[in-house]
Formats: sequence, structure tokens, C-alpha cells
Amino acid sequence: MRSRLLQTVSLLSIPARLLFFAVLLLQHGCNRDISHLSTPKIVKRELGKGRIFEVAYSPDGTRLAAATSLGVRIYDVDTYTEVTFLREDTLWGSRVAYSADGGLLAYGRSDGAIRLWDTQTWKHLHTLKGHTSPVWSIAFSPDGKKLASAGRDKLIQLWSLRDGKPLWSQVRHTHTVYCVAFSPDGNTLASGSAGGKIEFWDITTGEVRQEFKEHRNWIESIAFSPDGSMLASGGEDRIVRVWNSHTGKISHTLEGHVGFVKSVAFSPDGTMLASTATANANLAYNDFTIQMWNTRTGEHLRTLDSHRAESVVFSPDGSTLVSGGEKGIHIRDAGTGKLLNTIGEYTGEVRSIVFLPDGETLAAASADETLRLWTVLGGANRSTFDTHTFPEGLPRENNVYSRAFSSDGATYATASTDKMIRLWETQTGLVLRTMENESIYTYALAFSSDGLTLASAGNWNNGIRIWDVKSGELLYSLGGNTNWIYRLCFSPDNSILASSNGNDIRLWDVRTREILHHLWGHTGTVIAMAFFPDGSTLISGSADSCVRLWDVQTGESLEPPKWPTGTVSSIAFSPDKSTFATGNSNGLILFWDTRTNELLKTLKSGTGRVNCVAFSPDGVWLAAGNSDGTITVWNLPLATDLIQSVP
Repeated sequence: MRSRLLQTVSLLSIPARLLFFAVLLLQHGCNRDISHLSTPKIVKRELGKGRIFEVAYSPDGTRLAAATSLGVRIYDVDTYTEVTFLREDTLWGSRVAYSADGGLLAYGRSDGAIRLWDTQTWKHLHTLKGHTSPVWSIAFSPDGKKLASAGRDKLIQLWSLRDGKPLWSQVRHTHTVYCVAFSPDGNTLASGSAGGKIEFWDITTGEVRQEFKEHRNWIESIAFSPDGSMLASGGEDRIVRVWNSHTGKISHTLEGHVGFVKSVAFSPDGTMLASTATANANLAYNDFTIQMWNTRTGEHLRTLDSHRAESVVFSPDGSTLVSGGEKGIHIRDAGTGKLLNTIGEYTGEVRSIVFLPDGETLAAASADETLRLWTVLGGANRSTFDTHTFPEGLPRENNVYSRAFSSDGATYATASTDKMIRLWETQTGLVLRTMENESIYTYALAFSSDGLTLASAGNWNNGIRIWDVKSGELLYSLGGNTNWIYRLCFSPDNSILASSNGNDIRLWDVRTREILHHLWGHTGTVIAMAFFPDGSTLISGSADSCVRLWDVQTGESLEPPKWPTGTVSSIAFSPDKSTFATGNSNGLILFWDTRTNELLKTLKSGTGRVNCVAFSPDGVWLAAGNSDGTITVWNLPLATDLIQSVP
């Protein structure tokens, strides 16, 4: 009977097989022991397109390239549909550029490599290797024969595209080099560094011909005007400067941003300059605007919502302005600023996730201050809510530091630098209530298991605060903290609250409001904590790459610590209590047996840190929220033996 069943299933189409297994899983129940994860076949799904770091038009204006944490996505400009995806999995330092004739596309990676593709066939041509850390900027020479690159390793390199070898390399900068740009005549290469210095390099000799410094700190972006007479620069000091590129004197000092200037771009006729900015230097509030300027007079033309863009560029004909960042790609009319189109499903870092009770919907909160609902089976983004968006023109003193979901996913909490804690209804994205907090910096939020109380903490001066979720009233505070508090966690019966004060974990008796134990042992900041389902044991993960287990009654360490690779950033238990999963800074998820505490299985998630992990209520799915802006979901093997038998 079993063999005939397997033969029949093997003849089915792939969609039919998946439907068959879905029905089988439902028939066999929800809470089977999954501790046998050592040899499963796991179905993996990726939600979201990652984070955008730079956008670039092809010279003919027909294609738009987006450098993301997962690779390069190429869009048709007429339809704004994706035509090519070049998978790279690089995370940081993702940069993209077209050659002047449009025949080549270059992509700078976080590992220091630069990849070159033929844009007609999308065949990979070369990989340029010379940088030892993320590539922050790349630029083709106007004749298309050379490529300049700069990186965190303080190195500027000029490459010959004929043979893929460096013509010269310079480490004259004493700081990271964030940007390079060729003059339109191709004779000069400009660079901007973290030291606030702009330097002009002779292309032939690799020697500095001119240098000038006016920025107080690092320079994020530079651009020559189309005729080469001007150079624009912007960076950490929030000021955009327009220089006479021949004399090195400042023509205009453009002030209007309140955050780091990330990108500057001239219009093709050179009459307009666009600049975009992100967070403020002290992170107390955000900018997230595009400022438009008249380059002849220095007059401010208009302010646009950048949607958290990190890159801005004009189309070759000057009719559109495109920005790309955490909230996707936005296409605007360059003359009026009117929004024409949006390419979505891009996000910032995924910071918190939870499955809703139906087991098929995943709620995810991201650093771009959005709340998204995903359908796991279909991979569709069902709803997106902007949880901290202000009308145009209002100050954005609203940087969110911490986020948390209630255990059933019904309520979502945020704490921001406007000293407010907000409770949201997850299904609708509506604000339920707002609580006034005393601290600008609230790094930790945690719901009790019954969802009736919320704990908040951050700055040690304000201690831990316990709130009534229904009324929004402050119930009481727990004092005696001498360090920043980064994580909070309630025991399953809500009688104990754990707080991480750097490398010190404190267990609080919620009833008496007294400290029960100090748990010492970690040598790095404790980033993740979770109680065993019976409340007897606490698991902690730290920046010291260590997982420790603690006896809650005695405060003693139970056994020698585990040493996974990378910072332990998240912990979650399976619904059947047989396993727990830990997420690491290197993108790995480790499964552990709760009975023996032995490692069972290791999975690879995104391209960066695993910020959060969550099991679905029925144990069928495991999800991981990643720093690259994606969510990875696995269908766990509840019918392992049968699935492994089908080819």
C-alpha cells in the first residue's frame, strides 16, 4: 500500500505534490515531535526583495538597475516590470553602475569583489578582485575602458576593463573612501572620504592634483555636473556643497537637510541638483527627504518625501527623478516632484516577526517603520502599514528604537524617540493607544505571555516600566539598573521578568518587584533571551557567540556554554517544546534538542544577521527575519519519512 502510494505521488506535478503534502500534514496533526530534524527535506521560501542601496539608469534610459542585498534587479522603464535578476547575496556595500555605452553593468559586493556583466546576454564576464572589504563606490570612465572603485579598506583602484587588471591602486586616504566620480572629460577622478576630504586624481599617473576640505566629517556622495564645471558633495555634516571644479572654491553651500546626506545627483542639463538624506547624526530624529536645488543660484526649489531613499538619480532625458531605498523605488516627475510610480516589496532590516493564530499569516515589523502581513503559502505581501509616517512638512522626530508583538500577534508595540510607546492593531495597522514615556531611548519591549502587560526599558535612569495594555496606564517601575537594558523577557507564567543589562542578566520577581538573581557568565552584551516552556530554565545568547542555560530557581549556570559561530541574536521554541532555534549574526539558524541540549540541525537564512525567529502555532513553519530585509520561511518536516521517499 505504502509503495503504491509513493509511486502514485511521484507521478504528480510539483504543485499537486505540494497540495498532497499540505493535506497530509493537516491530517496528521499539529504538534508532532520535530526533534528528529537531523535528516529532513525542508521546503524554503524567501519573502521580500531585500534592501536597496543604489539605483542607476542605463544610458539609453530604457532600463533601471537596483543594487540590493540579494543582487541586482533590472527593470523595464516603460512597464516597471522586472526583466532580469542577478543573484549575488552580498548584503553590505552593494553598488551598481552602467558603462557609458550601456554594454556593461558593474556590481560592487560586500566581500570586496566587483562583478561585470554583458547587458545584452547577462553573461558574467569578469570578477575584479583587489579590495579586502565592502566596495562603497564604483564608476566607469566616460570612454568605457576603465573602472574606478573605492572601499572601506581605504583603497582607490583604477581597473583596465580590457584585461580586468588594476592600472593603479592608492591608499593615500587615512579613512574609508565612500565615493568616486569621473570628470566628464575622463581625465580626473574625484574621491570623497570619511575624513571629509575631496581629492582630484590624475588618471594617468594616479597622483593627487588637487585636494580641498570643508566638510567636517565623512563625505557620502560626490557628482560632477554634465559639463564638468561643478562638483557637488554631501555627507555627515548635513550640508550639500557645490564647488567650482577648476578652482576648488565653493560656489554654493546648501543647507536644508537634518540628516546624513547619502546621495547627490545633477540633472542632465546641469540646472538642478537633487540630494537625499537619512538619519540625523545623533539619531534622535530622521530626515528622509529629497531636496531639490537650483545650481545656478543655490535656491531651494522643493522638498520631497524620499521614502527612506539611499540613492537618487535623474533619467538620461531629465524627465524623471528616481530614488531607491528601504521602501522601494519611487519614480517622480523631475519638474514637479509628482509621484508617478512605485516598485515595492523592498524593506529595511526585519526586526520582529510573529505568526498569527491561523498559522498561515506572518506579521513582520521592519526598520523602515512598516508593518507587513505576509501569506506564507503564496508568498504574497497581503498588507503594508506605515506605522510612523508623518504628513509632508512636519518634523520627523520619530525614530523607532524597539518593537514587539504580543504572543498571539494581535497587538504590535513600538517605542520611538518622541518619547511615545504606541500599541497597534496588527490586522489593521491602526493605533489602539499611546503611552507617554520619559525616555527618548527605549531599546527593549516585551509583552507578558497573556498580552495584558507590556514591559519597556532602555536608559538606565528610567529603569524598567510595566504598563497595562488595555488602559495604557503605567503600573509601576523597577529600578536599580546601572546600564543600558537591551532585552526583556517574561517567564511563561509571567511571575519573573528577565532583563539584560550589558553582560549582566537580572531576574526580577514581578510580584515583589525585587531582584531574584544576577546571572553572570557572558562576556558580551546579551542580545537574546527565552524561557523554557515550563519556566524552569532561561536561555541567553550574546555578542560573545555563546548560548548559556540558567536555572531560574538558583540562578546557576546549568552546564558548559554552547559556542555557535557568530553573535547569538534570537531564540525561539517550537510549539511541541521539543526543540529551540537560535539565530546568529552570520545568517545561520541552529536547532537544539530541549531534552539533551544537543545541536540537531543548521540552516542558512539570509545574507546577514538573523534578527528574529518564530515558529507557526502548528509547528509547520519556521520563519527568520533578516538584516538584509528578507524573511526566510521553511516548511518543517512533519512527514519526514514520506517526503524523503518521493523524488
